[in-house]
Amino acid sequence: MRAQATCLVQEGDQPLTLSWQKDGQPLDPRLDIRTSQIDLYTSMMVIESATAAHSGNYTCTATNAARATTSTARLTVSGRAHKTTPGGGNGTADSVPPAWLVEPASASVALGGVVALHCLAKGFPTPTVVWRKETASGEFAGVATGEGGVAGFENGTLLVSRAERRHEGRYLCEANNDVGAGLSKVVTLSVNEPPWFAVRSQRQQVVVGATASLTCEAHGDIPLKLVWTRDGAPLPALPRYELSDREVDTGQVSELVLRSTHVGDSGTYVCTATNTHGSLTADFHLLVQDVPGPPSGVGVVEEGARHLTLTWTPPEDSNAPISAYIVTFTAHDSQQPPDGIFSGPREVTVEGDQRRVRIEGLLPSTTYEFSVVAENRVGRSQTSSPLRFKTQEEAPSGHPQNVRVSWEPPPENLTHGTILGYYLGYKDDSESEGGAYNFTTVGVDGAGVTTATLAGLRPHARYSVVLQAFNSRGAGPASPPALGTTLEDKPGAAPGHVTCETVTSTSLVVTWSPPPPRQTNGIITSYRVSYSQLSSHEDGRSGSVVSEGLRATLAGLRPWTNYSVSVAASTRAGEGVASLPLVCTTDQEVPEAPARVKAVVSGPRAAVVSWAPPASPRGRITRYTVHWASAGSRSAPHTRRVSPHFTHLPLHDLSHTAHEVWVTASTRIGEGPRSSVAMVTPSHTVGAGIWAVGGNLTAAWKEDVSLPCGAVGVPEPVLTWSHERLEIPDTHPRFTVQPDGTLTLTDIQRSDSGRYTCTASNHHGEDSVTYNLTVLVPPSAPSLHVTETTASSIRVQWSVEDTGGAPLQGATLHYRYR
Repeated sequence: MRAQATCLVQEGDQPLTLSWQKDGQPLDPRLDIRTSQIDLYTSMMVIESATAAHSGNYTCTATNAARATTSTARLTVSGRAHKTTPGGGNGTADSVPPAWLVEPASASVALGGVVALHCLAKGFPTPTVVWRKETASGEFAGVATGEGGVAGFENGTLLVSRAERRHEGRYLCEANNDVGAGLSKVVTLSVNEPPWFAVRSQRQQVVVGATASLTCEAHGDIPLKLVWTRDGAPLPALPRYELSDREVDTGQVSELVLRSTHVGDSGTYVCTATNTHGSLTADFHLLVQDVPGPPSGVGVVEEGARHLTLTWTPPEDSNAPISAYIVTFTAHDSQQPPDGIFSGPREVTVEGDQRRVRIEGLLPSTTYEFSVVAENRVGRSQTSSPLRFKTQEEAPSGHPQNVRVSWEPPPENLTHGTILGYYLGYKDDSESEGGAYNFTTVGVDGAGVTTATLAGLRPHARYSVVLQAFNSRGAGPASPPALGTTLEDKPGAAPGHVTCETVTSTSLVVTWSPPPPRQTNGIITSYRVSYSQLSSHEDGRSGSVVSEGLRATLAGLRPWTNYSVSVAASTRAGEGVASLPLVCTTDQEVPEAPARVKAVVSGPRAAVVSWAPPASPRGRITRYTVHWASAGSRSAPHTRRVSPHFTHLPLHDLSHTAHEVWVTASTRIGEGPRSSVAMVTPSHTVGAGIWAVGGNLTAAWKEDVSLPCGAVGVPEPVLTWSHERLEIPDTHPRFTVQPDGTLTLTDIQRSDSGRYTCTASNHHGEDSVTYNLTVLVPPSAPSLHVTETTASSIRVQWSVEDTGGAPLQGATLHYRYR
């Protein structure tokens, strides 16, 4: 006789394994027992010729990643064959009418959700299960499976995978095996629509005093109620707050209007939609922006004769970032500035993230008045309290240009007539005692002349001077030579043969030779070595070192950094001409840790690790090393070296436990510190994940830029790109999304600056990554005007209204004769 048993799993995550045992042991092949998998949730055991040897306890085990469960039934074979179903008791192999194993029941499901209607009957022969749905005429017609999100299974289950309104109604399940009257039952499937929003988060910026309008549109089954709150509390009872509600075809709309907005109106306004099936919220982030307050605490932290460093405290937040600070200063001394020095009010503009500025080109021992204003997109603040400050004194910058010579005339008994004048002779005796005198004639007037001035002499030089009186008959004898030395001046030439040598990653040694002797203009007392960091993306460190010898050590520098170095000599009269800048580079050092390390699940036993290069590489990166280990494990971590050209790595064969992942970077000096630790737990459910790390990006005008968006997920996620929260259309003329998700921007313009967000989603989850792109453009043309002229010079001044988004590196002045 024939016997069979059916093992049915009502629910559970795939993959699912079904297996059979007899009396706690695997099935004996000699018993000729056949098993077969009917579908993903059903297995059948069949004994074609049952004998007493087949009697015993039969167990069906269902196993997935979460757990294992069993069901056991007893089969007794005596004179007649038997049939059994686990958990269903015993029965004979004679014809048996259908009986419910799982009786159909009414169900409800949310719109778009998944629901299963179960209908399972036992009997012999095995009953056939048929589902029908009530039509508009009241009749029941067969349900079309395999389309429209409806699927039927051999175990009698009817599965609706994407519930729609058309799936709602009454369903009839019939079970029949031509024995008896059969079974049937009518159940009802309700499709409910909880509240939902087409957009769940919005941001709005307005200027103080403007009107803000927040519109909340919700959809779902009626009655649908919308309630507003702000920062978790009910809206304040202010006449400026106006609420209005209206119904639309697809739901309910509530509009909140805020008139004459204040900065205090900023915050998160939450719209909560509620019906009988649940509730959902939408966030509206309102930012009310005002002009900034005036900066405070204006002071001087470093000073000199011709420069000073000014600092200030930024104003309180007005919900708009400071875009610039404007420093205005004016000289308040009564003395007139030298030729070529502009004395009117001057302005210096500083980037909004700065809190100090070094002001050059000041006059020594001069009182200046400084004030600071802050500027944002709304406007300029009031002026800070003024600060008056006097610059330090400085050694005189000009040498005595003329030397006065005085004498007494010859005795009267030796003049032999009327003295008509003198021949004044002088020569430079600094380097040799030879050479001829240069003579000039000094005339006399009625009172006689006993003084004269020699102009155009060389600084710090010894001169020999002689005089000859002459009358109408000729010149008399020369006086004995008189010696005199002119005063010192600043050196007229720079030191020569400037060289630099790398000592460590933070120091340089600079050497040089003195200026040419004839251009020292005095006794060299010291040398000043000035240096500044060459960097266009961050504040460059600068400074100077004074040395009395011909070498100096620059310490406290940044590793693997270019510095501009120049040397100037000084005498007691002041500092002379600096040498041409020399670029020197410090040595490498171990790098900082990689930034923004993240790890996303890419499969049941796989993940992708990604990172950004170190903020300060301190050298040329030679490799990255990825480390990973099970959380809490004391064993040595796994490691994998990665080329410096890559910033992500797939990991495979991971266990289903939490893993810690970190990354290090290396230069030729060695391996740097470890990054922050990222956690990842492989799972059979692979939600959408983006392994690109995003960050800040700067690019030049008209270049092409690529923004990666590497994503994983099962099923494969859908990617969308947005710019400043506006979705980028597929038809954009210059923006293209590549097959791997990378957004390519060609011929970029300044208007392309801003936040770019890539969002990946599947029905297991959502992830996003953001890039902040700054497009640098050439600065605008300077505005040039003449401020002062002399007989031999012209002073010009210019201003640049738009720097193009980057600090100015310099200016080139062109001029020609006309």
